[in-house]
Amino acid sequence: GDQKRAAISWKPFGKGKVAVVWAQTIVPPLFSEENAKYAFLGDVARWAGVQPIAEVTDNRFWTNMLKSKDGKSFYGLVHVGSWQNTPSETVEGAVRWLRLPEASYKITELISWKDLGEWTSEKLAKEGIPVKLRPREVAIYRMSKQ
Repeated sequence: GDQKRAAISWKPFGKGKVAVVWAQTIVPPLFSEENAKYAFLGDVARWAGVQPIAEVTDNRFWTNMLKSKDGKSFYGLVHVGSWQNTPSETVEGAVRWLRLPEASYKITELISWKDLGEWTSEKLAKEGIPVKLRPREVAIYRMSKQ
């Protein structure tokens, strides 16, 4: 009966799990804005066997990655999604790109054309690219093998 919270249950089924979401509207990507550390949709992906391409220090960052046909460039998208006008402030953190082939990469943020220098795949996975975005802003990083 609480219209502000969805009821969620899951049960093992065969080799997987079934998640049932009892909600009157789309489920928000996070359970708690104050503690943006529990992303329900990430659990669903992991349960389905999807290996994450990125880890974020703040789950209000949403990520995606594409690669060029020749496999020499990767394009990492970072977006601050907004759920019912939350968050209303700038979000700062880092995005660690986990699944890049071992190499050195020249990093360019394509919207601002800011050159971030050369990074190793190890540094991108361990430290990640620092990100600072307002709600609904997007950053696109081109990571080109050197």
